[in-house]
Amino acid sequence: MKNSKLLILGLIFLIIFMSGVSISVMNKNNAISISDMQSDYVMEKLEEEFLVLQDTVSMLAHDKNVIDTLRQSHLEARSYQQDLTPNIKIVSNIYEMPWFEPFMMSSQTAVITNVYEDAGREVISVIEFVINDKELLGAVVSDIFLDDLFANLKDDYHIGDINITIESNGVISSSSERLTEYTSMNTKEYILLGTKIKFTLEVDLSSISISGLKQSTITTTLLFTVGVLIAVAMLLAAILMPISSSAVRLNNIAHEIDDEYDTTDTRIIQINETTKFIENNLPDKLKYLMYYDELTGLVNRKMFRIIYRTFTSNDKPFVVMLLDIKNFKNINDTCGTAVGDRVLIDISLRLNMTMALTSKEGVVIRCSGDEFMIVLHHEDLDIEKWYESKILSLFVKPLQYPDTKPIAVEFNCAAIVTPKHANSEADLMNKLYIMITKAKELNTTSLVMFNSEVYSKYVERERIKNCLKTSIAANEFVVNYQPIIDEDKNIKKAEALIRWFSKDLGFVRPDQFISIAEQTGLIIELGNWIIERVAKDLRSLFDSGRFTQVSINISAIQLMEENFVRTSKAILDKYDIDYKYICFEITESILLQEINTVKNNIKELRELGIAFALDDFGTGYSSFSYLKEYSLDIIKIDRMFVDNATEKEFAIITGIKHISNALGMQMVIEGVETQEQFDALNHFGLIQGYYFSRPVVWDEFEKMLT
Repeated sequence: MKNSKLLILGLIFLIIFMSGVSISVMNKNNAISISDMQSDYVMEKLEEEFLVLQDTVSMLAHDKNVIDTLRQSHLEARSYQQDLTPNIKIVSNIYEMPWFEPFMMSSQTAVITNVYEDAGREVISVIEFVINDKELLGAVVSDIFLDDLFANLKDDYHIGDINITIESNGVISSSSERLTEYTSMNTKEYILLGTKIKFTLEVDLSSISISGLKQSTITTTLLFTVGVLIAVAMLLAAILMPISSSAVRLNNIAHEIDDEYDTTDTRIIQINETTKFIENNLPDKLKYLMYYDELTGLVNRKMFRIIYRTFTSNDKPFVVMLLDIKNFKNINDTCGTAVGDRVLIDISLRLNMTMALTSKEGVVIRCSGDEFMIVLHHEDLDIEKWYESKILSLFVKPLQYPDTKPIAVEFNCAAIVTPKHANSEADLMNKLYIMITKAKELNTTSLVMFNSEVYSKYVERERIKNCLKTSIAANEFVVNYQPIIDEDKNIKKAEALIRWFSKDLGFVRPDQFISIAEQTGLIIELGNWIIERVAKDLRSLFDSGRFTQVSINISAIQLMEENFVRTSKAILDKYDIDYKYICFEITESILLQEINTVKNNIKELRELGIAFALDDFGTGYSSFSYLKEYSLDIIKIDRMFVDNATEKEFAIITGIKHISNALGMQMVIEGVETQEQFDALNHFGLIQGYYFSRPVVWDEFEKMLT
């Protein structure tokens, strides 16, 4: 009996030892798998950053201002260098640069240099030559300092200790001493974007923490071992309880990995089998969670990077579609998230079914909450027809679920063909989201294909939006004045017109930036600046003993501000401007909204003595009821009645004149450009247009008043 107990105890310790060995092997394999995935992620992110830098220097190398600057320095035979940012610069004397190598001259795109030393620091640069009319003028250079690069890579690799080595053209650079003192090390090598620069990542596996499994198992095993040593004399059943508990815990972990894993077998002999199962399946489970959507089972946005590379490597055109579910938030809000999830699952099943029945190679991706992507080989495919017949047809009938109303599913959808319209993953996604924005603006269920004109306009709007943020502080705006004259050509009034001369964009027309200023709210600050600029100019005019009224265009956004009256009054009072010399011009669209704040502001401003003019009359609803309700002072007839005017137009102007007289309003006719037009129209009221003068700067306008 005694020998039997000793034998059982020996078997118990043997099982514990075998479990410890298995767990150790499992932890090491898991550490290697996680290390490899993290290394891949770090390098993928690095390559994306280099691609962005290549796109940036390429864009700058084709910028007109950069080309003009380098051409001027070339003509003057002088060396030129300008730092655009701490890391990006323009240089002309490229042959003297430490990074220059003759092979670069043959490249038609941005080049990544070998490692070189500059001012005591090791550097890799991304460069693109600036060429105009086949003449080499210089280059745009973006510097990446290796010490900063090493630091960023280490920050990105946050799960353990790592050493990075870069080998370039025989030069080896390292982030620190190699990890030779560690016995457990994992090494991976990468080549950067088709260059000869080799990155080696050395990871100390012992520094990678596999949370949960290792700690739980070791703790349980140690507790059991101590318990065995203390309670050798205890009954066998009491000794076996902790081990049985460990078996249950391991079974629970295995069940988390695979729902079909048999958790009913909790025998001690099963511990090793369970441990092997976890060791073999945990890396796959981690990869699944990383690259697949847990709700729908579709591949996710991170996997799209791999899919993109796979499709690109085939050297065949392919199309990427982005489907955004219309009003999905409303489905979640009204039906609940459980129904919302059911909708997402059903959409994914139908899209997958379509791809399975399509002869073209393709894949469906869950991109984000309410967005799906379809990647499909293009070749001779009629994309719009395919989308209409294969995708839209799936959702003709609403989705039906218990206890909810039928749910109609519609998409905003945009598509782009690559490599025809996109040269990288980042470029593709950027353009795709711009086109999905266009699809939402159009409010259509049809497929919106990539359009270079739409994209260019969007990019231009974004450039304008970014430059607009600093334009007022940079003093880039001026106000021009266009005279308004009577039939004897005496100047009676003037209209203040804003002009923007951007140091980055050049002259930007008002119709290009006013709407953007309104969308971003910058119209408030810009509008106040215009009022103050006019007030300053009028003050100088009044001080010379001359007086005239100036009209200022006011946006609906300004009039909807509750403090607009107070702000305007404060600016005019600052320069001691009599309110009767100010006229605010508004459009009919402002009045159509019938907002109380707008009504109250107009009323208060008119009570102060500020006049109001209704601009572009005749282009909108042209409702005379607004003229009566708001008691406006001036009505301005749009130039559409002036250009090629016939008897019909003259009859309309005559009718408006009678009504304006009845309401006590003054009439101004815009867009008068010829003597014939002036002679035919001056008896109706005041005249504004190029016939008398274009908009001019203040100094020229003052001379006209003398």
